[in-house]
Amino acid sequence: MCVTGLLDGGAVFSIHLSRRALARHEPALEINGTEGDLQVTADGGQAQIFDLTVRGGKGAQSSLEVLPVPPQYRFSPLQGPGTNVAQAYAHFARDYREGTHLCPTFDDAVTRHRTLDAIEEAAATGQRQTPGRRPSTSDQLALNA
Repeated sequence: MCVTGLLDGGAVFSIHLSRRALARHEPALEINGTEGDLQVTADGGQAQIFDLTVRGGKGAQSSLEVLPVPPQYRFSPLQGPGTNVAQAYAHFARDYREGTHLCPTFDDAVTRHRTLDAIEEAAATGQRQTPGRRPSTSDQLALNA
């Protein structure tokens, strides 16, 4: 699967995903910018289970170096498999206590599914798609009236 798009801020993004890359446990995420590159990988190729390793390099640097994750980004003392789930629960607890928005919500999931639907529609029709906004309750009431 290949997806190319334009972010709200004007940056171009491109996603390439293949079964072969997943089978070889290749990068979970790679960002190539004008000033350098970042790469995020997970042992076993499973970012939802294993600890993440961040590597980065600037300019003409020929290799990426491991960048330690600063302690302020560790919300759970757990290490090893399940750390990312523990981190998500720690974010959820903080959101509940402090009214923050660190953990994805149901609305975030709806947005992701709308994006995936637009990707599937573009693949099926060959036409550019723009993911729609989520209808508000008043929109739904007006449609049902």
